[in-house]
Amino acid sequence: IESGDDCICLNSEAERGLCDKLFRMRPGSDTKELIAENVDGYVVMGDTIYYSRAGENYVNGQIVSLPVGQTAKAVTYLEEATGADVFPLEPLRTYSKDYTACTQEALAEEKAQARPGLTKMLTDVTPYGRIIVAGPCWWGTFPMFIFTQLEALDLSGKDVYVLMTHEGSGLGHVMRDLQQSCPGASVVDGLAVHGADVEQEKGRIQAWGKEISDS
Repeated sequence: IESGDDCICLNSEAERGLCDKLFRMRPGSDTKELIAENVDGYVVMGDTIYYSRAGENYVNGQIVSLPVGQTAKAVTYLEEATGADVFPLEPLRTYSKDYTACTQEALAEEKAQARPGLTKMLTDVTPYGRIIVAGPCWWGTFPMFIFTQLEALDLSGKDVYVLMTHEGSGLGHVMRDLQQSCPGASVVDGLAVHGADVEQEKGRIQAWGKEISDS
């Protein structure tokens, strides 16, 4: 598709079909506008980068074993509501299965402002205007390896949104931390979700995601 100021030149039937999916007539006008939706693997609305810990977690004052992490549930709800592309982060390091030991490992990394490695990384988010970063609250912020990924990307001009699952800390200081780690981006909004209530919060999570996709 070759675009100009006032026209779009379509070179094939496939391109015309894609254009019909990507654009719609602007209400009250004879011009077309871009639709925020998932089209053939390309997401116009945004991308979701996340990490979620299964196994031992702190839930409502008790340590319990979760088959699926709370953040993973929240991201599933976002995906259902918006069709956003999802990129799960997998740290190279194997954190302790024991919850208490894991918290101490996370604390050491936070104090050192470490940037642990990942098994795979996104290298380019050029097609996306909006990025949702989702993860658990570890010592008032995201796990340090999430910042490893963010600092490897050029997020200039992007709108960055935060979804954080927690057990009482809310968003902590993650908004400030993201502003430092995402130079040139606008850290726009954050949603704190009490992890133990994530299933009951499905409607609020999806409404928040739709508001982002419609903005």
